[in-house]
Amino acid sequence: MARPILLGAAAWLLLGCGSIDEEEVEEAARATRRTVERGVEGAREGIESTWDAAVDAYEERRKRKEQEERAQAASPPVDLLKGAAEAIACEAPGERCTVASDYVAAARQHPSELAKQVRARPVSSPVAGIRIDGITTGSIAEQVGMQTGDVVTHVNGIAVGSMQDAMLLYMNLRAARSFVVDYRRGEQEHTLQVDVV
Repeated sequence: MARPILLGAAAWLLLGCGSIDEEEVEEAARATRRTVERGVEGAREGIESTWDAAVDAYEERRKRKEQEERAQAASPPVDLLKGAAEAIACEAPGERCTVASDYVAAARQHPSELAKQVRARPVSSPVAGIRIDGITTGSIAEQVGMQTGDVVTHVNGIAVGSMQDAMLLYMNLRAARSFVVDYRRGEQEHTLQVDVV
């Protein structure tokens, strides 16, 4: 865009000095117009190219999302509550339990479904930990003897004081075959041993 301005300025200077004739001015104007038209055409092509690329990217994302939605609709929903009672056996609920390894493997594949079974929040008083505010009937937590109001303080000796701690613990213990859960119920400390068999 700077070139047409320079040509126009040059034409003005030359006219002002009286050293070029009318035909030269017209030729300079035509050259300036051609340069501007080429610049406009180049900008238009650039805009069209960018627009086409954006539309293609949008269409690709839309198609990918539709495929994912079809795949999700085709696969049956996961119900981790189904089979929990058969997969979990407790000598004394809240103290010692075993869980079938195939059930644990299925649960580990669907952490978001697992998380829906328990409502929990971090607390710092009277003890630091994760307080269970709600448990879905038939859930793993209920089957192993946990209750609303229990405060989980440690898992496998690792303190659990925040939801971030709980998530890190989940990531670190995904392959664990045994869990020792220290929790507080009312004023009493308890330990739950869960073994994957």
